[in-house]
Amino acid sequence: AQSIHSGVVRFVETDQQIRIVRLSLKPAQHLSEDARRELGRSTRARNHLSQTHRVPPFAVCISEQFSVAPRYDIVNRIQPNRGVVMRTIRAAQLLFAIGILAINFSASFAQDPDLVRHFDYDQKAPLNIKPLGVQRRATATVYNIAYDSPRGGVVPAYLVVPKGRGPFAAVIWGHWYWQNSSMRNRRQFLEEAIVLAQAGVVSLLTDGPIARPGHIESKDPLDERVATDFLQQVIDMRRGVDVLVARRDVNPRRIAFVGHSYNAGVGALLSGLDRRFKCFVLMAGLMSDEITQQTKDFQDFRRQVGPDKLDALIAKYAYLDQGKYVSHAAPAVVLLQFSNQEKSMPPELERRHAAIVSEPKQVKFYDAPHALNAEARRDRIQFLIEQLKLKPLPEAVIASIPNLYQPPDPQ
Repeated sequence: AQSIHSGVVRFVETDQQIRIVRLSLKPAQHLSEDARRELGRSTRARNHLSQTHRVPPFAVCISEQFSVAPRYDIVNRIQPNRGVVMRTIRAAQLLFAIGILAINFSASFAQDPDLVRHFDYDQKAPLNIKPLGVQRRATATVYNIAYDSPRGGVVPAYLVVPKGRGPFAAVIWGHWYWQNSSMRNRRQFLEEAIVLAQAGVVSLLTDGPIARPGHIESKDPLDERVATDFLQQVIDMRRGVDVLVARRDVNPRRIAFVGHSYNAGVGALLSGLDRRFKCFVLMAGLMSDEITQQTKDFQDFRRQVGPDKLDALIAKYAYLDQGKYVSHAAPAVVLLQFSNQEKSMPPELERRHAAIVSEPKQVKFYDAPHALNAEARRDRIQFLIEQLKLKPLPEAVIASIPNLYQPPDPQ
């Protein structure tokens, strides 16, 4: 499949064309008092519920097992008349804000300010987190939520919260877009996130802009929306960090990003942009547009669509080349996971992409298709356990996570 992605052509097996299946959900019965108290830890803002919503299918658990939440304060249970406590909290918030400013300054310092400004947004704007439903699992609670995108609309997401008080580590997950996969949305990593909850991880799994209800597919390979969708996903993921650090049960120094295919590119860009991430797992993705542009596939496509138009588009969105950022990922540690069975990404090309990434990094290759395999899953879970200082997980628990099915290429 050929498509413009972050300003250049990407050739990742049919991981571009998206067809969205939508469900219209009706409100279910209200949450119990216990559920309201547990969800009360989820953000530092007062938010309200939208009583009807449309989201991609969540197997049977959305339509049958999620309860719809009524209005409530979803985190801040501190009594406002307790002046001493509130003054202490305000002082802590001030110190935290100073720390975030310092972190953001250090992130920008490594990059050309003219590049970084494209990803600016108002971090002080309300998150407007909307709790839409809840599903209880044995080891975690899965909340169906939405939060405001700085570029308009809302970001549908699952928030997976472990049992206990924390403080927990956190992971943001970015899904693939394999054309005919039922998992080309936030469902892809859900079972993995639920297992990691046992190790002490809060997870945020979002639907990317292309996977959201209302997105209209374009067949124009030079459609600028491919670039602007990528830009929005980067900013929405940064906003996702804001969602996590607003929680009292998340340690802001133990946050990781896991991205597959398209979202591996998003993570590569974030790695040199947002220093709040401690580590990254980038799966079967491209690390540099500049390297891609040197391939025969790209040059053939350039001649096909017209060099002038394509070159102008590349120049306009050159700031989206993730190679400009992932080469400055340090001090974050990066795990790169590549497939040895990619038709459009032979191992020698993957090694060139890996070479762009700054140290410290780990590079691993798997005898697997674009979906990767159980070995890759074990490796990334172990990497997260080490980097985020998590509780060890039994091999049998990790092995219980279903493999990601890769449908045959429709071409």
